[in-house]
Amino acid sequence: GIEKMKILSFSSLISKTVSIFGLFYFVNEPSDYILIPIISCLGIFFSLLISYFYLFKKVKIFFIMPDIKGLIKSVQEGKEMFFSIISSSLYTSSNVVLIGIFAGQEKAAFYSCAEKIIKSFLGLFSPLFQSLYPYMVEKINFNPKECVQNLKKYLPIFFTFSFSCSALIFIFSSDIINLLFGWEYMASVKALKIMSFIIFLVSVSNILGTQIMIPLNFKKEFLFIISSAGLFAVTGMLATSAKYHVEGAALIFLLSEIYVSCAMIFFIIKKKILFWI
Repeated sequence: GIEKMKILSFSSLISKTVSIFGLFYFVNEPSDYILIPIISCLGIFFSLLISYFYLFKKVKIFFIMPDIKGLIKSVQEGKEMFFSIISSSLYTSSNVVLIGIFAGQEKAAFYSCAEKIIKSFLGLFSPLFQSLYPYMVEKINFNPKECVQNLKKYLPIFFTFSFSCSALIFIFSSDIINLLFGWEYMASVKALKIMSFIIFLVSVSNILGTQIMIPLNFKKEFLFIISSAGLFAVTGMLATSAKYHVEGAALIFLLSEIYVSCAMIFFIIKKKILFWI
């Protein structure tokens, strides 16, 4: 909110450093698995300590009790975002569970490996998405056309990078799976190839949806697109998991993201926002 990205980056670095060194130092045997969540929580705890210290000592924030009217107003203003997050989780977080139910734990493990790789690469874009959103919300209210035009300058670089990541994963999917999980998980390769271009599609939908549609107050339209994608994903998963297993789930995930990106592109063109660009 206050755009102090150096502090955020530093606290995040501390969190990951504590977690990585803790895992390498303390987790040596299979019986040490219980330490993994504890070490991860400690990393987050240190990150929170740094953040709160900065907020209280440097920014001088203080807590106040919100009034009921303010709470109701906040809920009303944010309900579209709340339900869109729930809807998106239907096709980004529930696939492993559904595969486990309908196809067994082994198939779920193969799918999970491919999905983890995709989400790890998507994590590279999270700092950019998170830092760009406050800027777009602030600037787009003053001069929407100029704000979108400024965004255009960085789109070729951004989309080229995300497409390159997708292409590299597609080409070297076998090597990536073998390096990270071993040859025992080579059954994950096809799923990884199918999901590889989700990275590019998510970058497109985030720019058009989160960075443009929401700041321009097209929240209901954004919610409709995400909700319909979630409904399609769950229906598709229920229909394909038992027969097509890992590859079927990966394809449904990909088709859901294709639908989201295409729907947002169509909406941007329909509202002539594209002509600003």
